Amino acid sequence: MAKLKQKEIKGKNLESLSEELLKAKKELLELRVAKRSNSNEKKISQIKVVRKNIARILTQQRLINIEAKKTEYAGKLLPKSLRPKLTKKLRAQLTPAEKNNTTRRRRVMNKLYPKRK
Repeated sequence: MAKLKQKEIKGKNLESLSEELLKAKKELLELRVAKRSNSNEKKISQIKVVRKNIARILTQQRLINIEAKKTEYAGKLLPKSLRPKLTKKLRAQLTPAEKNNTTRRRRVMNKLYPKRK
């Protein structure tokens, strides 16, 4: 099996991806058997390519599933697994609305003692 390109994988649906995955796993099994039986070096070097292909297929399947779930949760609060990871600092930041919130006391004090112009 030759190296799969991401362009080729992106155009496929879940069913065809699962078929490709089965083919790749079967091929990997055959290559591992060939490795044990001391087959030629060319077959053994294909193991890495097939493993990477399997990873590419699984990644694309996961992306398709995530997109489907995002449309399912449209307008609702997303589960944490579907939210963007970002960094801890960005996740902990206050929203613009929260930044502009002021306490009742602060509003009173601002009214009584406005800033100089």
